[in-house]
This record gives sequence, C-alpha cells and structure tokens, in this order.
Amino acid sequence: MRLTPKQEAAYSLDYAVSRADLKPEVQAEYDRLLAERRAAWPGQAAHDPPELVEPTDWLRGANAYFWIMMMLAVLAFAAVFAVMAVNTKYNYQTLRADLDPVRLPSGYRLVTVSQSRNCSGCWLIETSTWSGNDGRTASAACSDVYHAMAAAYPPSHYGSLEGNPPQDMPAGTVCDYFTVKVGPGFNFTKIGIEAFVRKTQSADGVIVQLIASSDCYNPLSRTADC
Repeated sequence: MRLTPKQEAAYSLDYAVSRADLKPEVQAEYDRLLAERRAAWPGQAAHDPPELVEPTDWLRGANAYFWIMMMLAVLAFAAVFAVMAVNTKYNYQTLRADLDPVRLPSGYRLVTVSQSRNCSGCWLIETSTWSGNDGRTASAACSDVYHAMAAAYPPSHYGSLEGNPPQDMPAGTVCDYFTVKVGPGFNFTKIGIEAFVRKTQSADGVIVQLIASSDCYNPLSRTADC
C-alpha cells in the first residue's frame, strides 16, 4: 500500500530520514508535523527533542570514522592471529636456537644430534662427551652443566633453574637441571630446556645431553616437566 504524503512525513520524522531525500509534497507535510511536534515540547523552543534532530555532517562523519576504526580493529585482530599462526609453529631451528645459549666448556665435543620424527610435541637432543686431555668426574661435569645453564638462562630472568631429585631422573643419570621459557610468538606453550650428566663405561668418562622440547616433554623420562 502506498503511503500518503502525511504518512510518509510521519515515518520520516519517526525514523530520522533526511528531509532532503523527500519529495516536495512530503517535505511540506514534514515541516508541518515538525512544527506541531516542536510546539508539543514546552520550553524547548531553542532545541529540538533528540528524536527530531536530523543527522548533521559531523555526526555522519563520526559514524563513518567509527566504522572505519572498527574495520581497522578487525583487520589488526586478524593480522595478530596470522602472526601467531606463523610464529607459534615449533620447528627444529627454534629448538636448536633454544639450546644454543647453553655453552659447555671447551673440553666437551658434540657427538650426536637426535630429534622427534615430527614437530607435534617437538624435541631435540644434543649429546656431547668430554674430550679433554685429563679425565672429568661426574661431579665436575654436573658443575659444568649447572653453570652453563645458569649463564644461558639466568634464574633472575627465567624464574628458576631447578635440579630433579634422583628418583625423578632417568636411569643412569648423575644430575639433571632444567628451566622453562615461554614459546615463540604470542602463545602460552612452554619450552623445556634440560641438561643431563651420565657416566660412561669408562671410569672417568661422562656424557652430557641437552634437550629442548615443546610443552616441556622429556623424551628420556617420557614425562612433562612443567
């Protein structure tokens, strides 16, 4: 059903339709109804009631600014998640970089590097042996490992450098130190950095194993340390 000019004018006033968009005959009814409604608001001669105020240029500009900012916020939010999707992926380069700060004394020689088959729960193990001219006792090797870990991951910054008690160590382990750091990107996954000292069959031989693992998973004891 087609609206009469009076009905269309009333609708335009009720729903803040711009007067400029109306036909001339509807504008006339619009002006008449607006005058009647203004007269019904005592003491409001200088100001129209809120529902009768037409959108001004600054209001239209403010609305446009609001929607532009909302769109930018959505794009920024999507960009953050895109960065998270890239930066929070664990890979062996990430874990190798986590072990790199742990520098053992020059008498140790890296002999093997092993890693998980895939990076869903990554782990990387670097095994070193003592190759110095003199022998290395287990207690001296434990001291080497502790100081190397403390220098790489200072407790004042990373919270703690802890040693597992004997009952929690893998079989054949003399000492075991570990710390935890937050994973890459913006996620809350943790990376465990752990160091073991083991005796070899030789009376004065030792093996040092450094492990970096996502979610602090220890492949030697098959447990999570955090």
